[in-house]
Amino acid sequence: MAVGAALLTVPLAIALLAGPTAPDSEVEFTFRDPEIVESSGLVMTDDLAVTVNDSGDSARIFTVDRGTGKTVGVTRWAGQARDIEALAPAGPDEVWVGDIGDNRGVVTRSR
Repeated sequence: MAVGAALLTVPLAIALLAGPTAPDSEVEFTFRDPEIVESSGLVMTDDLAVTVNDSGDSARIFTVDRGTGKTVGVTRWAGQARDIEALAPAGPDEVWVGDIGDNRGVVTRSR
């Protein structure tokens, strides 16, 4: 499932990077919540978008109404978020959160 999700988000990311100069492009929606400062990871459903901020944010994900761009829910969990870079669908009303980044270049090793 995670591999399929990654493949599905690639065309969306390319369209977003292409910006207004891309032929036949249009804005799907805009995040309206000032707490979403650097969306890093995105899961889309028919009506909702789920996103997280890049490194430096707390352990939380935002659920956003695609029609309005407004946040309709925030889910928090215990522990610290280091550098969340990926989300993937995990079933109805669930997403996997991939805290897999390392922007500061600090390598930790388990023994």
